[in-house]
Amino acid sequence: MSEVDHTCRICRGEATLAQPLYHPCKCKGSIKYIHQDCLLEWLKHANKSTEKCDICNTPYKFKILYDPNMPKRIPLEMIFNKLIETVSNLAVKSVSVALYIFCILIEVPIFWKFIGRAYTWVLDGQLPPQNPTFINALVFGEADITTYLASSPNLTPVQVNLLSLRKFFTYTYFSGVRYIVVFIIVHIALFIEREWIVRDEGYAKLLMKRIGKERKTALADILQDTLERLREGNPDADVQEAMQRVERAIFDLQGNNMGILNDNRQQDLRRAIEEGIMNIQNPPQNEQPDQAPERRERQNEDDNEEDNVHNEQEPGHPAVEEEEEEQEQQVDADGEQQDGFPEPNNDFAPGGEEQGGAFLDMLEVFGAHLDLKTPIMYMAIIDIVVLAYLFIIYFVPHLIGNVLAAITGFSMRFLHSKILNKVYTIVVSNDKVNHLLTTKIEQLRADHDYSLVERIVLLSIGYAVICATIYKCMQVLLTAPGPVIGTTRKVYKVLFEVSSTAKVFLIFAIEIFFFPVYCGWLLDFCFAPLLLPTFSITTKSGSQYIVLITSFFEILQVTYLRIFLYWASGTLYMLFFALFVGMVRSSILRPGVLFFIRSPDDPNARLIHDALMKPLALQLSRIYLSAKVYTGFILFGIGGVTWGLRYLVTSSSNVDYNVFLPIQLPSYFTVLISGFLFNTVADSHVLITKYVRRYWHRAFELSAHKLRLSHFILGKPISHERGHVVYRNLWHQLLGQAQPDYTKPVSYREAVETFKENPSVNACFVPDGNYVRAPDNDTVSRKFIKKLFVAVTKDDKLLEVPHENKKRSGYETPSDEEDEGDFTGENAYAIVYRPPNFRMRCFGLIFLLWVFAVILILSCAVVAVLMGRPILRANSYLYKAVAPTFIYQDVDLDWRLADFGSIAIGLVMQIKLLKFYDKSLVADAPQGGNNEIQLGREQVDGRLFQGLLDFGRLFNRMPKALVLSTPSAVLWINWIISVHRAVVINPVRYTTGRYNQDLLFDPPTVFLHFIVSFWTILPFLFYLRPIPQQITMYQALWTSGIVPCLINYTMVHLPALLTIFFSHYYRRSSDQLDVYIWPVLFVMFVAIKLIHGGLGLYSTLNDQVKKEKYVRGRAIENVDTPEN
Repeated sequence: MSEVDHTCRICRGEATLAQPLYHPCKCKGSIKYIHQDCLLEWLKHANKSTEKCDICNTPYKFKILYDPNMPKRIPLEMIFNKLIETVSNLAVKSVSVALYIFCILIEVPIFWKFIGRAYTWVLDGQLPPQNPTFINALVFGEADITTYLASSPNLTPVQVNLLSLRKFFTYTYFSGVRYIVVFIIVHIALFIEREWIVRDEGYAKLLMKRIGKERKTALADILQDTLERLREGNPDADVQEAMQRVERAIFDLQGNNMGILNDNRQQDLRRAIEEGIMNIQNPPQNEQPDQAPERRERQNEDDNEEDNVHNEQEPGHPAVEEEEEEQEQQVDADGEQQDGFPEPNNDFAPGGEEQGGAFLDMLEVFGAHLDLKTPIMYMAIIDIVVLAYLFIIYFVPHLIGNVLAAITGFSMRFLHSKILNKVYTIVVSNDKVNHLLTTKIEQLRADHDYSLVERIVLLSIGYAVICATIYKCMQVLLTAPGPVIGTTRKVYKVLFEVSSTAKVFLIFAIEIFFFPVYCGWLLDFCFAPLLLPTFSITTKSGSQYIVLITSFFEILQVTYLRIFLYWASGTLYMLFFALFVGMVRSSILRPGVLFFIRSPDDPNARLIHDALMKPLALQLSRIYLSAKVYTGFILFGIGGVTWGLRYLVTSSSNVDYNVFLPIQLPSYFTVLISGFLFNTVADSHVLITKYVRRYWHRAFELSAHKLRLSHFILGKPISHERGHVVYRNLWHQLLGQAQPDYTKPVSYREAVETFKENPSVNACFVPDGNYVRAPDNDTVSRKFIKKLFVAVTKDDKLLEVPHENKKRSGYETPSDEEDEGDFTGENAYAIVYRPPNFRMRCFGLIFLLWVFAVILILSCAVVAVLMGRPILRANSYLYKAVAPTFIYQDVDLDWRLADFGSIAIGLVMQIKLLKFYDKSLVADAPQGGNNEIQLGREQVDGRLFQGLLDFGRLFNRMPKALVLSTPSAVLWINWIISVHRAVVINPVRYTTGRYNQDLLFDPPTVFLHFIVSFWTILPFLFYLRPIPQQITMYQALWTSGIVPCLINYTMVHLPALLTIFFSHYYRRSSDQLDVYIWPVLFVMFVAIKLIHGGLGLYSTLNDQVKKEKYVRGRAIENVDTPEN
């Protein structure tokens, strides 16, 4: 192709002097060349982050075009002006960020606590007695700061201020942060649950069932029915009937809606109906036959819009809200509201643009701009919200509770003064009893500070009164006959939404938070014998008996830490219990045995729907039943074992030590071993799960067989279990040698006669029990379950007619029948054998399973201690020989007691032995080259080298952040500590002579620390950013900060150490040199850093000025290809 034939790939134009063609990428042929203007226009509208070819992905290269008059060197004045501009912008943004941190992260929690304390003082009518002054009470609350400072005498003013600041942060700031975190979590949960609730189909059903369908909707239904009949039948014959129906609808609407429709609107409605009927009788002539049905269909869609909303709901909009909001927002051309006919074209009113502008204005008001006024405005708005919020959720309920408590107190005083005194005088003649009653009443009458429990009770009373008021208001709103309309309808909808959200939130809060906390509290009691060295502690008031782990450790005396520990441990227990139930359900039990426990895979599981539709009392009763079950499992299943073991191993009175228990607390060394154990368990979880399932499968088989439940529980029919053996006497029963003839079952009377007639028969098989219909899957419906568990024959013939029980059980509600239509499971049953005394046998099965669980856990723990103790003991001798004292003390254990380190090592060894057994010894182990015992020496060595190679590859695949973050942090922390000590603290101590003072917090020293932190703490914070995975290791070393920190060591520490070493070596050292060499070198280091940074800043400012002042555009560069 010749040069003149080259054309632009976009505009297909040829090259000219003004518009030459370029080849900026590796494309060939007719798409090789392009005009620069065409390419720039294309890139401007491409909306891509990278400028590259869409076909060959070659990045485009551009060169910057500068003004021909640009000087060779940018004037210093322009660079200085740019520097001032940059510094001023940076200063404003820095101050803005500081204001955001102070106004949002610091001021808001403090303001929260201040307002809460102010409301509390208003409610109590006095300041806290611990801090009678207003400032101390506001800053420290109920913490006695005077006594706290007096307990530490001989404090300097700086130390007093630091202790006061510590108390302020502990009792005010961090307390406010905790309240705000809880507030955010609770309200996020409320918002999410509210969205789920209003989207649930049950919400619309419940609401419409209570308030009924609105009259406007009912009228639209009647009119739609009339129009449908007119279209389907003979219009002439049905006009009169249709008009009568419309008249009745209008009369009904007028008589029950209290004047909603006036005379003019009634006439408009009649006129519209008549016109609609006439249009039906005489359709327009110019309308095509095939167009009329379409138009009528569109009209039907408009008329049926309110009806269809009950059947088809769009996600995100509840049916009832759509129905009424559309009716209220539809406006006709004259501005009058249409009550019955929606206007499809008026869905978006002309105010949409104004709403969009208002929304933009709202974003402008609340936008997070980096200026000086926005954070202050945010702080003011949030403070106002906090003020109003605490007034509503704290002050008002507490005030109501105080009022009711005061009324109750006055009533009790009146009762005591008017009635009880006379009764006591008449009935009780004992002076001691009278004195006791009088003293107790006076104690109740005396003023005292409210405790946390008392305030919770008062708040609960207040919220109970508010809830009762809302419930009563909702009942009053429903007293009028007929559907609820108008403002009453809107108010009821709001109250119903609030009450529904509160109901679901209460249920979920109990199940997700309070129930796990309760389980954690029980576990705290059950595990106390394993960990507590003693059950009594000495306090200021004397000896105190404890039975909880959290009562022994001082760090766990903080309420929120203890609650969090309870919640975490309780949640983990419930999770493991659910995993165990899931494993048993899926791998061991017959389908349908656990039909009463909802399966996670159940397609009919709708948590929000059930929580909304079921009565609150019913759901609380279910939670109470679950609490009883968990209480029994934890207290008797775990606590019975732990407390029993502690009682067995407790030493006698003449021995001052225990054996095995308590387990010694974990040390740092134990934590490292536990981390290795966690990795081993994570790698072998499939193998562990395999053998745990085998163990429990065998345990269920043995337990069910002993209790004759194999058919019912496991689905395995065993003929020997369908009865019991009757022996001739107790001797034959104890020996167990006599075997009955199972092929000839007899009754008990026949067995006795057989023993009399035939002396050689010593045992007979007597069948008992019966067959029943049992669920065959775990997703059967509640209604279907009522038809099951009836006695039948083996071929499913009823032995007796089941009685119809019309009484509902505690787990059935009217909504269950409504939900049957949505049931998607399979109602199937199986014929299984049920022995007599079935309930007692079920309890016996639970007991046997508990025995198997105790055997499994105790055997694993004891064997782990026996296997891990020698290894840990050997390591202790090694640490004692080579490790420093503080490390050896950490692993110096009492070898008569169990410890977590030995248990962890023993469990790792057990897992390794189990893996070896699974690979090499079991019957189903893979044969061939996978077992090391079958490999030759060379093959084993080859596998060893292959393992080393795989480890190297694994190390290379490890995240760079994991490999480099820890060394970088260690280097920078050592740099920070060493520099601040050698450059600031030691010279200040040497200069001022304050060697005995621990902390130096005078203003000059603090200012020096602040200056030095720009080259110590600030770079460390900068290098805390995440490390990208796509970069090379050399780049990662720079990005993580390791190389820059090593350069810092080379510039400061290495010269200082060499100088001190050679000065001591040549005996020319002095104290001044040893002290001041570090500040001098650090000043030189700072000077070099400033010079280097200044040059970089000058280059950057120079480039910015050139781009802003002298850049005139950019030109595309050609890409060289082989043909060029």
